[in-house]
Amino acid sequence: MDEQLRKKHTRALVSLYDKQAGEKLIRALHAAHIEIVSTGGTASYIRKLDIPVTTVEDLTAYPSILGGRVKTLH
Repeated sequence: MDEQLRKKHTRALVSLYDKQAGEKLIRALHAAHIEIVSTGGTASYIRKLDIPVTTVEDLTAYPSILGGRVKTLH
């Protein structure tokens, strides 16, 4: 098996349009000890679930632009 496929994942980028539909995924990532990185509205939703989240802006040290439409360019 390819070494890259066997590597354990430690971080996931999550950005959801339908926040309620993603709760199961978010809880599963947290239970698997995977750091969740997210954008503005989704990050707020994840915090309301009492799950730690790192914002993309904190990770890149660069704010979202164009009214929040561009967040993950870096």
